[in-house]
Amino acid sequence: MFNIGAAELAVIFVVALLLLGPDKLPELARGIGKFMREFRRQTDEVRGMVEREFYQMDQEIKETPAAPNTVPSIKPPATEAPALAESTSPPPAESAPPQALLDPDGTGADPTSPAEPVYEGPPSEDKPPIEDKPLLNALPPSGRSLIYTSGIEEINVLMKVGLYCGLFLTTPVILSQLWGFVSPGLYPKERKLASPFVLFGSLAFLTGALFCYFGVLPTAFQYLLNDERAVAVSQRLDSARLREQEVLRFARNGDLARAGELARKSLDELSSKGDGQVDLDAAHPSSSASTELLERLAGLGRLVDAIQQSSGGTRPVVRQVLEQRIAAVDALASGDMAKASDSLDQAARSLAGTYPAQAAQLSDLWKLEKGLSIGKVEYDASAWTRPMLTMREQLSLVLMLELAFGVIFELPLVMALLSMVGLVKASFLLKYQRHAIVVCLIAAAVITPTGDAVNLALMTVPMLMCYELGVLAAWFIEKKRAKQAASTALTTTTSS
Repeated sequence: MFNIGAAELAVIFVVALLLLGPDKLPELARGIGKFMREFRRQTDEVRGMVEREFYQMDQEIKETPAAPNTVPSIKPPATEAPALAESTSPPPAESAPPQALLDPDGTGADPTSPAEPVYEGPPSEDKPPIEDKPLLNALPPSGRSLIYTSGIEEINVLMKVGLYCGLFLTTPVILSQLWGFVSPGLYPKERKLASPFVLFGSLAFLTGALFCYFGVLPTAFQYLLNDERAVAVSQRLDSARLREQEVLRFARNGDLARAGELARKSLDELSSKGDGQVDLDAAHPSSSASTELLERLAGLGRLVDAIQQSSGGTRPVVRQVLEQRIAAVDALASGDMAKASDSLDQAARSLAGTYPAQAAQLSDLWKLEKGLSIGKVEYDASAWTRPMLTMREQLSLVLMLELAFGVIFELPLVMALLSMVGLVKASFLLKYQRHAIVVCLIAAAVITPTGDAVNLALMTVPMLMCYELGVLAAWFIEKKRAKQAASTALTTTTSS
């Protein structure tokens, strides 16, 4: 938060240089620097005080000892003790305390020792805050989770959500107080616009927050967290893997003709032109050869299992395929990738010999497995990074952007109100329009928690559009007031 990156500084400098010229840049920079130093000092003091309080709370929680959870031991009746002491033979089984009482969970743990705290994770009915849904939806299905780095971070996140929700719900109250502050400077007819001002102001704030949630955040997170090539390849691979399962089912049932037809269709879809095309003939670097061979080994194993189930027994040729597969495993373990690849191809040819009449169909099944292994390599090459997002940072980003967009959409209404009071005029706003663009850039750079130019543009463009709407509203109000003044003057002249 309030972190201006190098890209944002470069954009602000270029825009200010083009709009204001080199003469006014030093003065503007000095003013901005003075304001930013004071603002950062105040915010750092407040943040440090809050973080110290939470750190002390966290330390107190960690230092508090856990209460021991003991179970009273079960002793035999006192009347039986002498008999047991005099007897040299082991006591009968029924005299011993039942094992279920000593170990009700069946874990073998001593119930008299303090229970060890075990984290079982959040309850199944817990759901992430609704503010994080655009972020989670942009992540892969297998990685839709956020991490936290402190014991109290999760509760802090929920408290922050509650604070922002309270701020959003009190928007009508804040607007009514603002209207009460400026209403003494308005005409009697204009004072009657209190209800429309509060109503439209609340709707504008809600519209800005919804626009950010449904329009800006999904697009921004999809662009920032996903590589287009990796997403397209992943979609094709998922479809091909689903078809592979059906291919193997047909093979297990002995319908190799239908299995070969589905395999050819899946392979054509995987290598067809378009987004996510998998080049089956491309040469891959040696560093990824082991990944491809491991995938091919797994695919060959699935084929062997399917053919063996369809034949109803073990054939000598299948035994030969397994021996060649073991040879490929040994070659892969020794680092001889070429020998491992040749052994796998030879095993696939031997497998096709189990059904000479349908060798072409089995060859198509093996080509599908090779195509899937190549697609896995290309996907790994595209998706070589993995996001690890913390709850605090991402929720702060989402909440700050929603609040900022809500305030931005209030800008035309606030400018219209200032025009009604007489504090600003449309001519003044048009005169300093270039300065307003630079100020909007700086404000967007300060508000956005990240330091990249993408988030800067996502906030600056709506802000400039709302500014232009405010200028138009101020011009319309001034024109209407001029007509009213002319009508009043004409009425006064006629009556006199």
